[in-house]
Amino acid sequence: MTDLISVGGAAIRNSQLALSVVSNNIANANTEGYVRQDLDVSENTPTKNGLFYLGSGALAEGVRRSMTAKWKPRCVQVVVICVHRHL
Repeated sequence: MTDLISVGGAAIRNSQLALSVVSNNIANANTEGYVRQDLDVSENTPTKNGLFYLGSGALAEGVRRSMTAKWKPRCVQVVVICVHRHL
């Protein structure tokens, strides 16, 4: 059964992961070629208690690169240059 302590614990873990991702983004903000990262968070599966469903907090699914439209042409250009040099 889901209780407030486990939901609170999951919230603290998710917040710690989010702070880690943000601090990594700040530390590498001026690094050439670095792409910002985001934490993917989704809701946990609710549990059924009689006729009701109880929420069970959120789940951090992982860290993903944040690819914006301005970065995609640059990434393609870098890949083409690398392939061309190996030929």
